Amino acid sequence: MLGVIVTTVVIFFKGNDNIIENKVATVVKNDVEAPQSKRAFIQLANGETVALSSVEKGILTEQGRVNIVKNSEGQIVYQGHATETVFNTLVNPRGGTVVSLVLNDGTRVWLNSESSLKYPNSFSGNERIVEITGEAYFEVAKDPAKKFIVKGNGVITEVFGTHFNVNTYNDEAETKVTLQEGSVRVLKGASSGFLKPGQRAAFSNKSDQMAIDNTDVDKVLAWVYGDFNFDDETLPDIMRQLARWYDLEVSFEGKPPADLYSGIISRKSSLVTVLQILNAAEGIKYSIEGKKIKIERTK
Repeated sequence: MLGVIVTTVVIFFKGNDNIIENKVATVVKNDVEAPQSKRAFIQLANGETVALSSVEKGILTEQGRVNIVKNSEGQIVYQGHATETVFNTLVNPRGGTVVSLVLNDGTRVWLNSESSLKYPNSFSGNERIVEITGEAYFEVAKDPAKKFIVKGNGVITEVFGTHFNVNTYNDEAETKVTLQEGSVRVLKGASSGFLKPGQRAAFSNKSDQMAIDNTDVDKVLAWVYGDFNFDDETLPDIMRQLARWYDLEVSFEGKPPADLYSGIISRKSSLVTVLQILNAAEGIKYSIEGKKIKIERTK
């Protein structure tokens, strides 16, 4: 079970020994607040949609003998066993808070913003198959008789019971599978391999090429804990993450800076809080009009 990590708003930069802290968000006219509510919805097999915000607690809808329930913790739980298997899709749009789902077999899934998960209302047969877009973290219920399979961007991840993260965003250069606990097999085309805890498999989104290396799992899972965790990332890399979370349209005036950024910022921070820290550290000038952000270097 995931724990909760509480952090302050802190970011620092490669080659700079100064750590800049900003624990109080500055209120400005054009600020963009962090997501406050769930925008996610379930696309049912019959075409109907069910908003997760439609009830505080209780049954969202019924599918035959399966109840789709929102529990007191805000998780969506599938209860019961279907006589007929149908597929639903949980959709979490840009600017939506992280949503959590408990599948019919007890597997828990966390879904990041701008992501979706297609899954059956009840698993049957000897395989448990789901499909994702975007990013999801899985705590798979152990069942040696039924392999759990995650498909996304042509990458297949096979497990029987383990904890791992899958990032399949199309605007990133790679699809990445990161293992926290247990063992998984990953494959795409002719490339395949097994991961140990603390390892990550990265597949090029333009080919079947795969690389496996050790990684900082806590950094990868920061979005589940409620943080952004940057590690030697460029400003365009950072802004892609911010765009999904705050539902932004980002543009750069001139060539983006090549500086590498590292540090941790709470995802509860307003956009301007984040941008002011960047501005204070590297001389980044920005302008905000609604959900459109323009960025340029001032030095």
